[in-house]
Amino acid sequence: MLAEEVWTHFCISLFSKGDLWIITAAVSWAIYSVLIIKRPKDMSLIGFFACTALIGTLFQAPLFFLFGSSSLGDFTVTDWLAIVYMGIFASIGAFLCWNIGIQKLGAATAGHFIHLLPVFSITLSVIFLGESLLSFHFVGITLIFSGIFVATILNKKTAK
Repeated sequence: MLAEEVWTHFCISLFSKGDLWIITAAVSWAIYSVLIIKRPKDMSLIGFFACTALIGTLFQAPLFFLFGSSSLGDFTVTDWLAIVYMGIFASIGAFLCWNIGIQKLGAATAGHFIHLLPVFSITLSVIFLGESLLSFHFVGITLIFSGIFVATILNKKTAK
């Protein structure tokens, strides 16, 4: 076997495709968050977001058409409404809030708050899906808030 085949087999047996996508997304998000401070000062956040969205679309659209399992004709009205919702709120709104947070707090501090995503996911699943909160949810939420507290507040006190 070639080294590349061994590496591919190792990755496939150790990680699922979803795991590799999540790792790629996390690394991409980290790079984006660190490099956002390099944004030209005279470029507005909306303009920067538009450029980022355009570049992202240029990279992702071909992947959808090459590897997607459905065609645009298969989408229902509900699918299109979900896409519009994600485009407006989960993309534009979230990116603008994230970029403002990085400008005000810096990438290192803002990065700690990305760990709140599971807390928001749990809360929304309880509200909209009728999920039940279990003991491990409370343990996880407590650990997340404790980590953010230690990383932001206590870290600032020790730095002084």
